[in-house]
Amino acid sequence: MPPNYRVPPGTSNVEPKVSLLYYSDDIIAVHYERKSRPSDSWLLAISTKADIPEDHRLIASVELESSSRLFVRHTESFLYFGTHSGTGTHGHHEWRIQGILLDQKHAFPPDTKPLQLEDFVGSDIGSTVAFEIHDGYFYALSNQTSFDVEEVDWTSFYHCVRFRLEQPSKNALEINARIYRRQHAEGPINDSWTDLSLQVDESTNHLVIVESRREWLDGASKQHRTFYTQNINFPLSKSSSTSSSLGSSPTAGPSAGPALPLDDPYVALLGSGDNPHWAPSQPRYARYTHPEYGVNTDAARSFILARTKLRAYNLSCSSFIDLVEDEKCCAANTPMNNEPCLRLRIGSRRLAPLHEDDSLDGAAGKAKVIQETSFPPLSGVDDRFRYAPIRMWPEAASSCPCAARLHRILNPPTAAGSGFSKTVVGIIDERSVVYMIRPARASYGDEDCTGPIVLVSFDRETGRQTPVAWDDAVDGVIVDNGAAAQQELQWRWDAGKAASCKNRCC
Repeated sequence: MPPNYRVPPGTSNVEPKVSLLYYSDDIIAVHYERKSRPSDSWLLAISTKADIPEDHRLIASVELESSSRLFVRHTESFLYFGTHSGTGTHGHHEWRIQGILLDQKHAFPPDTKPLQLEDFVGSDIGSTVAFEIHDGYFYALSNQTSFDVEEVDWTSFYHCVRFRLEQPSKNALEINARIYRRQHAEGPINDSWTDLSLQVDESTNHLVIVESRREWLDGASKQHRTFYTQNINFPLSKSSSTSSSLGSSPTAGPSAGPALPLDDPYVALLGSGDNPHWAPSQPRYARYTHPEYGVNTDAARSFILARTKLRAYNLSCSSFIDLVEDEKCCAANTPMNNEPCLRLRIGSRRLAPLHEDDSLDGAAGKAKVIQETSFPPLSGVDDRFRYAPIRMWPEAASSCPCAARLHRILNPPTAAGSGFSKTVVGIIDERSVVYMIRPARASYGDEDCTGPIVLVSFDRETGRQTPVAWDDAVDGVIVDNGAAAQQELQWRWDAGKAASCKNRCC
């Protein structure tokens, strides 16, 4: 609770709501709120270090005027939060970004005020907008180009804004509103599947746009999901354009090409109130395009959006992961059980050699592949990738005892009784999948609803540092649903167990 805090009159019986917003650098940011009149809303930054006194854990507190779509990004020195509460001259809501200092080593310029991102379109974090702090900069990204629907339009761009953490001012903004995204002629998009994020390329330490889109490409009757990556460049000055080359993903600068396409009949239909966007088509290099089904012969099942509970793409390992509800897994083998199984669905790819010799088999062929893979192609034009088949994990419960045990852990019983009346909420990052299962009657705002929490960790080091309460140190994959003392509620992968599973003696 903030220092010198006083409960507003008449609200002593109002239960507070505490929401986790962000965690980084041993600092956790939470939103403390009492839904009362007047509204009682605070942003708190709390240190989680073990070697500090309890009365020094609260690092910063800010009373919020608005918590509309509140988000936080922070380092150990700077905390930035934003709300979708500003209003532009066009009458639409815009993002307001405000920074606070978490230490005494830095300072903001005098008279620093909240920064409103003008003409920055988009309101859904993770779908149409993304925010991130990287390498001393705060980044804001949008995949929208207009607040209103343009009847005649050609090209979609990313709109990216950044500023140094020490200078949150309008004059310090760097803007590129013409980072090439796609041509509308490529086909319609199923916006319900769109995921937008900013991730770090570990090979260059550059921040990269990662967007997942499900599209009817080239007018096809079937939609396909593709993961696109795009580098971010900023003009050196307002009058210069953003360059593009084979060594970076294609971008369009502020003055790239003519303002409208030549010899296009739709140009004649434009009126004074239209605001079209156009740039020449850019090539789609394989390096920046990862199709979900990289091999046409991949027979892996697809799942509708209602059965896909969580989804994410990891740039570092070129892999996507979905948490899906599979109604054909265990129900097919146990007719009495009609509940769908929660399973992980994973697909990945890796860089392939330029000239793979299929005539070499066995050890000689593998040695040649390893040798050539160590020398990557010189440009995006020459990239070739080897796609792994899409896998479902765990295997069906009937395949071995380990699989049956994993199914019990990943699908813990709830008070709902039926698998079709459950709600799954969670998150996926580069190390783990965490989700909670609760009754479907509860909404996202229902604080009274509880349920079992399941953790799947891909970090081997996590198991070695796990407290003794976990009972059995977990080495490869940790799965826990809140009852760590029970051996049946956790599982560990190791090579020996995997081998014994094949003989059904694990």
